[in-house]
Parts: sequence; C-alpha cells; structure tokens
Amino acid sequence: MWNVGEDCDPNGGAATSCEAVANTGAGFTCTQTCECGCPAFVKFTGVAGTIGVLDSGWTGLGHDATVISDGTVTVGVTSCAGTSRPCGQCSLLGPVDNLNADNGEINNHRCTGDTRTKCNSNADCSTAGGTCEYYFGTYLPLAAGGVATCVGNQINGTITGTANVETGTAASTVQLISRVYTGPNPNPCPKCLGDGPANDGIRSGTCDVGPNVGLTCDVNGSSPNPFWGSTSLDCPPNSGAQVAALPINLTNSTGTQTRTVSVDNPNCRAPGFTNAKCLCDTCNNPATTPCSTNADCVAVGATVCGGRRCIGGTSGGVACSLTCAGGANVGNPCTVASQCPGSSCTSNSQCAGGGACSVPGAATAFNQCSDTICSATNTCVGGSNQNANCSVASECPGGTCAAGNEGTCSGGPFEQFCGPNATFQGCGTDSDCSALNACVGGASVGAACNVASQCPGGSCQSKVGGTPEECIVGKFRDCFLDNGTVGNTVNATGIARVPVHDQANPTLASLFCIGPTTSGSVNGAAGLPGLGRLELPGLAVGVP
Repeated sequence: MWNVGEDCDPNGGAATSCEAVANTGAGFTCTQTCECGCPAFVKFTGVAGTIGVLDSGWTGLGHDATVISDGTVTVGVTSCAGTSRPCGQCSLLGPVDNLNADNGEINNHRCTGDTRTKCNSNADCSTAGGTCEYYFGTYLPLAAGGVATCVGNQINGTITGTANVETGTAASTVQLISRVYTGPNPNPCPKCLGDGPANDGIRSGTCDVGPNVGLTCDVNGSSPNPFWGSTSLDCPPNSGAQVAALPINLTNSTGTQTRTVSVDNPNCRAPGFTNAKCLCDTCNNPATTPCSTNADCVAVGATVCGGRRCIGGTSGGVACSLTCAGGANVGNPCTVASQCPGSSCTSNSQCAGGGACSVPGAATAFNQCSDTICSATNTCVGGSNQNANCSVASECPGGTCAAGNEGTCSGGPFEQFCGPNATFQGCGTDSDCSALNACVGGASVGAACNVASQCPGGSCQSKVGGTPEECIVGKFRDCFLDNGTVGNTVNATGIARVPVHDQANPTLASLFCIGPTTSGSVNGAAGLPGLGRLELPGLAVGVP
C-alpha cells in the first residue's frame, strides 16, 4: 500500500508504480525502500518547422530560417537536490552517446575529417582524419538573399548546465564550431536519397553529391523545405567549399535571453551607420573572435571589438591602426585622407607583405530597412502557432497575440519570393521561379516552365511535385529591434514546460554573435559579423 511520503510502493503494482505516483517515465523501478530514482540522462531533440526561430545576421535576409529535424543531444544528470523524487535542480554534463543511436536516434559521434566515420575515440579516426567529436544534428541547409550555404555544427568541448526535474526549467552552456560551406541553390547540402527510416543505422540510401557521392547513407534529418530534402552526416559537403569554422557560444535557457545596446558596444562600420552601435563585431586578433565589447577581446588577449587588424600579407591578424604617413599630422590616428594635410591616411608600415589594415566581413549596420527603423510585429506567444504573425488572439490557439521579439521593416523593402515551397528564392515575376519547375509528360519532359501551355501534352509542376512555383510570397524585410540605439534590446524567449512522466516540450533560447566567413557574398547577404538568435522547440526526456 502506498503511504504519504513515499515515492511509490513496489507491492502495489501499476497503481503505486513510480510512473503512477511520482510522475516518472516508464523505465523507473520502485525500490524496496519505496523510492524512485532521479534521471541519469536527459536527451533533447530539436523540432524542425516554423514555430522555432533561427535568425542570422543584420541584413534580415538570413532571418526566419528553419532547423533540420532529429537533432538529438544527450547529457548526463548528476548532483540533484534530492536523492529521489522530487529530485529538484540537477547538474548537467555532456555530451554523451545518444542512448538509442542507430536505433531511432542519430549517431552523432563522428570523425571531423569525414563525418561518415562513426567513432568512440580519436584512434577510430586514423583513416578518416580529424578528431572524434559530437555533432548537433546533421548538415543544415540555409539560404540568405539567394546565397545558399550548408552548415555542420560540431559540439566543441563539454556541455554544462542545470535542469529542474519537476518544473522543467533548464539552462546550459554549449560551444559549437559551425563549419560553413557554400553550395548551389536549391541544393546547398548533399542529400541522402532513397533511404528508409531515419537513424535506423541501415545505410540504404545514396549520397547524391559531394566527396562521398555514390556511397551509402542513413538519413539523419530532414528539412521542412522539400527542395532541401534529407541530409546525413554520411554525406558531407566538399571540403574545398568550406568558407568558415565559426565559434558559436550557444549558451541557452528556457527563460528569456536579452542583449541590450550599450555604450560599450562597438560603433557600426557601414557608411551612414557609424554614429550608431552594433551588438556584434570581431576582435582584432588572428582568431577573429566574435565580440560585443572590448572586454570580450581583452579576455582572449586582443584589445578592440571591431578594431582593425592586418588582413593578408606577412602580418595577418596583427592589430593595426590607420595613421597619417607624413605632413603636419604625421603619426596621428586617422580614418580619411582629409585628416592628413599634405599626406595620406595609411597603415602600410604596420601590415608588411602587402597586407591591408581593415576589419573582416561586411561593414556592420544594425539593419537594412529603407528608413533604418525596425518595428515590432505581433506574433503568437504560446499555443500551437508559437511565433506566427498575428493580428487577433483567435489566430493563436492556446496562446495570445502580442508584440513579440520579431521586427519588420514596415517602411520597406518589400520583397517577393517563389512559393509555395521555394521561399528561399527571390523573384520579381513568375519567370524567375521557372527553373524550380519542370514539365511532366508530353513533348517537353523536364523543361523549365511556369504554366501548362509551356508543356504541350503534359503539365507544369514544381520539381518537388504539385503546384508550380510562382512569385506569390511577399513580405517586408525582417530585422532586429535594437535599431542601433543605446538602451534598446533584442530578446530570445525560451519556454519551460512542466514534465509529464519525465517528458516535456520546452523551447531553448539563445542569442550569440556570429563571425564572418571568407566569402564576401555570404557575409554581404546575411550581414556578418552580426547577431544570431535561436528559439528552438523540442522534446526533452529524462531516462534512468
């Protein structure tokens, strides 16, 4: 018989089990002392789709991206406040191998030299090369302003944090190395074609392109966009297409993360924006460390966030400054030649070997709104339409319609995109979407088209099937709400959910600075260096 104060009763059967009395998962056993243990592990799987938020850079073109499915990460649970239920707040430490790797969950322990190779230690990577590391999901296809990229997210070091088993609140520190590869649009990442169930450990698919083209693969995740399809760690991009290995501080929580513009933030560098503040830039060091203030740079041995450094030449990465080469102001700091009467503003003496004293990436701004004003939009807060734009509460079942974290350039630009599926492709007319369609049947099979009349005896369909892609999607440019003004904020909102039988559906929120790539087109399209925001819904499960 179960008594008050006991977690359970081993003699009462299902009615007094840990699951029934202590709200545990099904795998917890009631001990002879009538106790139910605390979870030994927590696994989190991100959910792909439009209810999450992934915003990259300050142009707004890299906002509203979607993550890929089945990105499971597992951590160990230790040092709980209680030795049995209720467990209270516990410490998290990981990552560890996913408990059902290759049996429904991604096997994310791979060699960095060739992520097709699964590993347990660096010794397993002697042929593939690199080191044995954990990955946060499979390769992620992205596009901004018509520039497509493929991103592989390696977990860099340990994950630490806390979680409350009963309330569902959580916070963790996660460092990533995001390797960015350029790729063609609409296929930025190699696909795994023809595979059966994802993450079953059976490589019954085939890599369509890349260094492992033609090799077998197991799907590890799928994009919500059907053009981008399913990707696999078995199918990495070509190493020659890599344009960055970006350090990302993905510190996150189920609470609200906030970045407030302050006088300590670097001035923006884009013409017309230099009197405003930008939330992110990079340190004047060889590592190009992302930063928000000079203090971030001093902590890594540099000095100035957004400061100049030698780019190229034999002094690459060395901090430098522009000075007057001669004349009355010789040696004085300068930014333009007019400050150096009778001479020039240069850094030639500091950057040997033909280097230039500059700052990598796109010259920073706080947005690219036509009037430079980002306005808050109403979005669904909570409920089944979380983060969807709204005008009335009835559009947000289970939630409310309120001014949220998202911003829009209500004064323009207004931009158009192909739809219903190819929303990554900008357009002005339907003909701009024709390459995404093909004639099916008739005399012109496979030809690009917009309408059925271009396909005699057949039909015009999207290359992913169904209605042809047309220039039918339009919206004002997205933006961050800080507007470069001291005191303004950018928020990312997490959500804690009370676990039921050790399962919950939280949202993890993070704000982070993203450094530049070596590709000018990628930097210019997304606005890098710049701020990044993630609001990632998912399934969290505590297991014994």
